[in-house]
Amino acid sequence: MENINTFIIKNFNENIRYFQEKHPDIFKKISAFDDAVASGHYVEKYKLVHENDGFDVVENSTNKYLYSKNINKHTDISSKSVNKNLDNNLFQGFVDLSFTQEELSEFHKLRKSTPFKSYLSYVTPITQFIKKESKQRKEITSYKKFIFFGVGLGQHISSIHSKINAKIYLIVEDDLELFRLSLFCTNYSLLANDATLFFSLFDNSNEFHKVAHRFIEKKYFYNNYIKYFQLLSHSEEKSDEFYLTLTNQPHLRYFFNDTLKTSIKPLENIVNGYKFLKKDIKFNTSDFKKTPFLLLASGPSLQYNIEWLKENKNNFIIVCASSSLLFLEKNSIKPDIILHSDPFEIGIKSFNCLNEIGFIKDSLCLFSASTSQNILDICVTKNIYMYEMGTNYVQNSFKAYSPCVGSIGYQILLLLDIKEIYLLGLDLAIDPINGMNHIDTHHDTKQLTAQKNKATLDYKESLFPVKGNLRKEVYTTPHFFNSLYTINNYFTNLKDSNQLVYNLGDGAKIKDTISIYPQNIKVKSFNKSDVINKIFNQFSLYAIKDSILIDKNILNNKLQEVKSVKKQLKSIEPAEIVNIDKYLQDIINICSLGNQEQNSELFKILDNFLHYISGYIYSYLDHKDTKISEFTFLHKLFMETIEEILDYYSKSLNKVLTQNKD
Repeated sequence: MENINTFIIKNFNENIRYFQEKHPDIFKKISAFDDAVASGHYVEKYKLVHENDGFDVVENSTNKYLYSKNINKHTDISSKSVNKNLDNNLFQGFVDLSFTQEELSEFHKLRKSTPFKSYLSYVTPITQFIKKESKQRKEITSYKKFIFFGVGLGQHISSIHSKINAKIYLIVEDDLELFRLSLFCTNYSLLANDATLFFSLFDNSNEFHKVAHRFIEKKYFYNNYIKYFQLLSHSEEKSDEFYLTLTNQPHLRYFFNDTLKTSIKPLENIVNGYKFLKKDIKFNTSDFKKTPFLLLASGPSLQYNIEWLKENKNNFIIVCASSSLLFLEKNSIKPDIILHSDPFEIGIKSFNCLNEIGFIKDSLCLFSASTSQNILDICVTKNIYMYEMGTNYVQNSFKAYSPCVGSIGYQILLLLDIKEIYLLGLDLAIDPINGMNHIDTHHDTKQLTAQKNKATLDYKESLFPVKGNLRKEVYTTPHFFNSLYTINNYFTNLKDSNQLVYNLGDGAKIKDTISIYPQNIKVKSFNKSDVINKIFNQFSLYAIKDSILIDKNILNNKLQEVKSVKKQLKSIEPAEIVNIDKYLQDIINICSLGNQEQNSELFKILDNFLHYISGYIYSYLDHKDTKISEFTFLHKLFMETIEEILDYYSKSLNKVLTQNKD
């Protein structure tokens, strides 16, 4: 028994030192638990025992054993259950692309005729080469990333690690007391000598998302195949949330060619003299203290409450997402302010579908700097104000970082210091009754049903439950959840205590908002035309003057970034496959530009592309039968694509410099 005591004390002390030094957040949680027990604020539920030559946990209230006095058998079964098969306990972090020869030919033609119109024109030469040269996969080649959902006493973790020897682990446990007991039985500090460890301990959904994101970002080229083990006693909630985080990666919802185009378009709009908003936008509170602003997004709740809206349209300043314009026109509801963030050509549909363009001629337009020219030509130029999204060209301009136009509208209203904000259609969830994701006039309207497969990625159609606004629970997609997460985690810091936000929709609950049915709202009438004039005057005050003047030094520095990346990439010669990790990591490091995420558009473009393609390349090169000639050809395809990105970006910068000569 003395040897057992020595063993558990040694394990515990080494673990405590490890967490204190490497994971201080986990150490704080363990210390807080110990303090709660010592002060009598928490009564322990379990006790650790050693019986039948093994450890076990006894639940004090029931006297039940967690491992039925046979932890060694449980550990052995757990270890044997882990395998390389693709059909069980797998998260697939990529989209399995498959096309006909005719489709591939069209992608090739498009690449030549209309550069960067489609991301598939650039990734399919690589993915199809890999698919052609690879054998049909039935199992993974090796374990790189692995997740444990549930720790218990943790002995299965050590056993499974001995079998798979993964490089990066995510260890998840929701029971803080149980995890503390595992510190006596499992030596995490020894495991950390072999692998990088991430821990999620007693985390809520938002905390877990942050840990999962860090795990996913670490050597992201490992993410194509992530195996996991789930303790039967552990809830599946965290595994569902991990899938949600995986599908929400930026490169899967906003492709690198889109990032490239949206990084270039603002330059044209700057040169063309459009007005840009200052970053410190804030209305004169006294003018709008009692003015209710109603933000209309294109969620199903807008359609359900149309009769109420018709009756009350004159009682609010109406701010709408451009995707709702046709619906509003059909119901004779003129918007006072129009929001548009979509940089894609499909965005023109929201305007071209209008029966009479005069419907929006008096509306103030808040557009992203990436808005296409065909949309700008439709609107009255003097009414257009721009904000930047993902670029940093205009000094001191307002930057929006939200994933959807509805959440951008909410962000702007908060920053303007509007005291009474009403939300309708910002559901960020499907209709609880019929499963529709938008109003019926939206270009992306579809009906969704609950389906979940962790081995595939479906950003816009997989469904997950979240807290509802007017009911206990609603279902959202990863696409909607991304906006919901941004609002709930970042916008609360923008909200002043004197601002009241009412959510009228039957969608997801938005943090720090008041849930209310539209028919229960009472607002006072006001002189709407007078208020609208004041709004136009306020925006005029917050317009950046002379935004046409581009700092040539800034653009020249960006061109130097391109040259530097090109030069460094040429130093990578794939003479032989020595270290796949180093090969990809070297390319990633070169393209990171010193990790200048905040001010480098080029970094964002290349980072997006590498996130998308590097997993395919790693999985292929990880095969032991890859030939040098195949590797050399793949490297050529890889470098050619990066060079095309660099050339397209630099040509766009040079074009602006040429147009903007002194």
